[in-house]
Amino acid sequence: MAQYAAPQYMNSHLTSYKALPPGHRFGLFFKCWESDWSRDEKGKKDGLQQVLELETPVKDLIKALRLRQAAQALNSSKGLYQISALSESPFMTGIGMEHPVENGFAFLNPYGIPYLPGSGAKGVLRRAAEELALDGSLNEGWDLAAVWWLFGFEAGSLYLMGKPRPPADEVAPKWWEFYMNNINGLAASPWLAPWMSSVLSGQDRAAYLGRPQEFLYALAKDKKVREKIHSRGALSFWDVLPEPAGGKLGLDILTPHYGDYYQGSSPPNDSGKPVPNPFLVMPPGSRFTFYVQCESGRLPVALAESWQKLLEKSFKHAFEWLGFGAKTAVGYGQMVYENRNVPEEKRAPEGGNIAADKPPFAAETIVWEKANLSWFPGNQQLTATSGNYKAQIRLIDKKLIPESLHKVLFDKKKSTPAKVTVKKEGNLYSITKIETI
Repeated sequence: MAQYAAPQYMNSHLTSYKALPPGHRFGLFFKCWESDWSRDEKGKKDGLQQVLELETPVKDLIKALRLRQAAQALNSSKGLYQISALSESPFMTGIGMEHPVENGFAFLNPYGIPYLPGSGAKGVLRRAAEELALDGSLNEGWDLAAVWWLFGFEAGSLYLMGKPRPPADEVAPKWWEFYMNNINGLAASPWLAPWMSSVLSGQDRAAYLGRPQEFLYALAKDKKVREKIHSRGALSFWDVLPEPAGGKLGLDILTPHYGDYYQGSSPPNDSGKPVPNPFLVMPPGSRFTFYVQCESGRLPVALAESWQKLLEKSFKHAFEWLGFGAKTAVGYGQMVYENRNVPEEKRAPEGGNIAADKPPFAAETIVWEKANLSWFPGNQQLTATSGNYKAQIRLIDKKLIPESLHKVLFDKKKSTPAKVTVKKEGNLYSITKIETI
């Protein structure tokens, strides 16, 4: 019988193997080893099956961490963008990590729960923004100057190098062509000149400041010019802690038909023996919440006011065309906005409409007939209190508040009574609607 490769004394501490988080069962305590510590080649699937179920303590841990993120977002002093999505197809991440089953999976330590690193989410959204900026036919308001302000400048970007990367890559030359054809439009961007002022120095500053077209050509032609630029973006992406649909992970199988050819031991032929290779996934219908912070004080005024709208378009493009995590080219990691219906054939194992199902810590709508409304301009925070309860929201659009209350709140900066509709999620309250009494 397969066992995990851990010291003998650990058995006395493991009162319940199933109560362990899935990351611990998949990592240190993965059952795939024989008594002589050779790998049980036939036991991969059985070992993975013991990782799938999430016991109540693990589900509670995921809920608690998600609620903690929500609380941090609510009290954040920086501009923050939040969006919730459901996976429309299986999701996987960390496939390149070493593991006895040959396909890894990313778990957040020390908790042992699945996650999408913030860097992974940022990479997808940057790619989406670059596509929107380079393909003029999409016309979504993005340009590369906005990409550099928000995501930072990368000297090795495909559209600046134009050289295919192994294996054969037809995208790089196409992107380079898009960039070269778009130089005149980019030179007229209101965000390019202030960005150049912030990143150029010395001889480059003297040579290119005031000559944006020459600078943009130099970026594509001169590697030394690119490598002198060091610019960190204003956006920070939090790690994404998904909530697995059905309260468990899923299992998928990859069956390579030309294993000998891929390993270089034979030419491609149809006589190879397929070897099923199981691996972990998050099932369709899993819930993902993305949080993006922005240091808007570093941005030009116009971009500081529009970065959320641009980011929304980037998310939309990523959901429709790119996907998140690994193996997106074959359909994994596809997302939809949470308020959209998921097709019946892609529903969670328990059935039901995933998009309409109540999450374990489902939001509840409550109306406070007479709440006390206050405005704090320092952190752009609107607060409503009713008895011992308090709801908050970072106010991006003043249209949420009836005009009759604007003078008291924004000019006189005084509290005022109002009818407030709030969303209660766990022990968190957030404002959704404000009406006059």
